[in-house]
Amino acid sequence: MGSSNFTGCSFLKAHLDKADLTYSSFVGADFRSAALVEADFTKLSSLRRCLEKADLTGANIQTVDGAMVRCSGAIMAKVHARGASLIGAVLSGCDLRGSILHGTDMSNADLSSADLRKPTSLMRP
Repeated sequence: MGSSNFTGCSFLKAHLDKADLTYSSFVGADFRSAALVEADFTKLSSLRRCLEKADLTGANIQTVDGAMVRCSGAIMAKVHARGASLIGAVLSGCDLRGSILHGTDMSNADLSSADLRKPTSLMRP
């Protein structure tokens, strides 16, 4: 799926585990409740889409522009977000245990009720 254009597409409850989404365009795409475990989002110019209640466990979103992305209630444990821009992102209620957020700009992000603890066990149910 890399280097593809999915503008305006709905991926509601889709299973995209380990998908290569590098260099793709998803402007206005809807990923609510989608399974994106270990998906690779690197090299995207914009992650401004709806990822509410999506499972992004182990996803790679390094250097992604995710300003204003809506991820409330998403599972983002072990996400690699080094150098990403998550300015104003809605991350309320997200499971961010064990995520790599080094160098990530989270200015004005909503982290209310987010779980940022060190992981003790990230076993999936």
